[in-house]
Amino acid sequence: MTVETRPNAPDVEEEGNLELLVTAGSRPWATYTASISRDGDDTVVDIGWISDRRFGFR
Repeated sequence: MTVETRPNAPDVEEEGNLELLVTAGSRPWATYTASISRDGDDTVVDIGWISDRRFGFR
């Protein structure tokens, strides 16, 4: 499994965002977007994901 990291995900305008592209065996697995922000003295990390892999159910 490999992870490619891109700063500032292309579909989000705020700074402090990362896009993680995950592959398994050179095949796409999932894309994660992590948005990092401050809330007073706290740090907030919101994570969203999209599955890039399909499974055949029988």
